[in-house]
Amino acid sequence: MAPAAGGLDSKECATGYEEKFGSELEEGSDLRSKTKTEEKMNRRYKQLAARGIEPRLYNVWVDMRQHCNNPNNQVYSYYGGRGIRVCKRWDKFENFVTDVGPHPGKGWTLDRKNNNGHYRPSNIRWATRSTQQRNKRTTKLTVADVIAIRARYRYRENQYTPGMGYQQLADEYGVGRTTIENIVKRVKWKNIS
Repeated sequence: MAPAAGGLDSKECATGYEEKFGSELEEGSDLRSKTKTEEKMNRRYKQLAARGIEPRLYNVWVDMRQHCNNPNNQVYSYYGGRGIRVCKRWDKFENFVTDVGPHPGKGWTLDRKNNNGHYRPSNIRWATRSTQQRNKRTTKLTVADVIAIRARYRYRENQYTPGMGYQQLADEYGVGRTTIENIVKRVKWKNIS
């Protein structure tokens, strides 16, 4: 790799760190150093925590507002671009905190119960990623469908064996064979009986 302009021999990584090469490495130093952006974020988190504000919850609030209000945001077309809005009450972070409560922890996200509805107290909940994945516009199956698929599936040794196989169920429900197989084997929708 040729040195970058200005004689620096480094590249920015997708991880948010700057990787250093060759002459830039000091003996015994870590291969990565924090970027200014990450240092700025860490200072911001400390400032929020000092004011009694949970940084994770604050980020959820900021992201929600950016998704719905900022046309330059990468995912705006999926939120604000579709007409999804944030209720006026949540223009103030304090009101948002009062309505949604503390962040439940790692692995939980803010989810709209009605995916086509707005961000407002009656339409949000804390959900795991798997719950949120089932609540997407692209999800074709419902909980009732999953229960029916599991009830109707039977391993078929041949075409004369009663029951339905993966491909038959996939054709009927308009999804891929692998989706049906993953439902039957409880790889997907694990917590549905």
